[in-house]
Amino acid sequence: MTGLHAALEEIAADVPVYGDLDRAIDQAERERRRHNGVVGGLTAAAAVVAVVVGVLATTPGRDDSQPPLDPVPTPTSATPTPTETTETIPLGPSEVLTVRQAGRGRLEVAGETVPGRWGVNDSRRDVWVAMRTADNGYESQWWGKGGTAHAMPPSMGLVLRGGVVISEDARWIVWTRPSADVYGKNPPRVMEVVDTATGKVRWSRKADADAVEMGALAVTNDGVVVFGHCLEPVFDSGGWPQCDDARVDVWAPEAGVIGRVPAEVSVRNSPFADTVAVLNPLVERTGAHNGLLVREARKARPQYVRVSDRGEVEVVATLPRRILAVTADERFGLITERCPDGLLGCGFAVLPLGGSAPNPVPSLAEIVNPQMGPYYRYVVERDDMVLVVEPGSGDAVARCALAQARCVPITR
Repeated sequence: MTGLHAALEEIAADVPVYGDLDRAIDQAERERRRHNGVVGGLTAAAAVVAVVVGVLATTPGRDDSQPPLDPVPTPTSATPTPTETTETIPLGPSEVLTVRQAGRGRLEVAGETVPGRWGVNDSRRDVWVAMRTADNGYESQWWGKGGTAHAMPPSMGLVLRGGVVISEDARWIVWTRPSADVYGKNPPRVMEVVDTATGKVRWSRKADADAVEMGALAVTNDGVVVFGHCLEPVFDSGGWPQCDDARVDVWAPEAGVIGRVPAEVSVRNSPFADTVAVLNPLVERTGAHNGLLVREARKARPQYVRVSDRGEVEVVATLPRRILAVTADERFGLITERCPDGLLGCGFAVLPLGGSAPNPVPSLAEIVNPQMGPYYRYVVERDDMVLVVEPGSGDAVARCALAQARCVPITR
């Protein structure tokens, strides 16, 4: 391996490798507001995008041409080999993607415009999180269900510190908020699981020991929360609470259980004095209601894990780094195919989680340029169906039935 390839391997281990560009942008946003909790411009996000683009375009070959499937637990259901069939794949829009950014400042839910000027941060079905810009230019963070908007709890700065996450079925939304003395430098914090149907808090817990900037990372359809637990609390030069090391935990509020997730939190120390470490949890949501992609170490391959309603974490499969999505029925993964020179971007394939060989998906390569594939978002719809979402617009351009190893363009 050349020195250049070795350096690129080291960089690639520190950036999201599952094709989730939104996670990279979110991480840049956290870095920018680390000292003042305020969202600024997009300079840092653009820098991270540039790094991800460079790495994905030049990452050297790795020894995973034969993807190592889990030598331990295996899927509980039978996994058929995907084959081409003539079974009909729907061509119309999906109810999973009812929220869209329809032009600058315009938010649409199921085709209806939500009054105001909005910038969408995240959404699941008809539940969304967005920044609202008032007529005087003031920005504030809101969440909504359908066309009904709700202001977020009070916070210091424009947004709540830590993540705001939505379950795949859009039943739950989770955040961490100050519980008192909002404008103090170290107020008590509380994590809340909110029922989106009522807007009421269903469960809550003290969050003073959580990693402040990480907060909630995911929430399952059972209301089980994956979050960052701080191992090394510190204060920055301005006196704000921060964290120099963390781990990933899981909280099952119904069972009253807190457990561990086998995912590392990558720590990047700043070369500048009086600054705190940047923490990057190696965790990705997959679209399955209780499934996650995690890495136990920076250079480890992703593992698909299943989180039960009691907070138990089961490793289902170990997957190649080029994984893009795992289906809701946990039978298949969508991966990018390697080129003869070892780089990515020569096609797509379906990987059965039961151990069969990958099956090419040429129909997806006819809709999406494979070299641009990692920049798209892959949203699990149901069963074996995966939506391919265009970056920027948020519109789905293809629907793939991985059991058939076939994709069709979506019409609006």
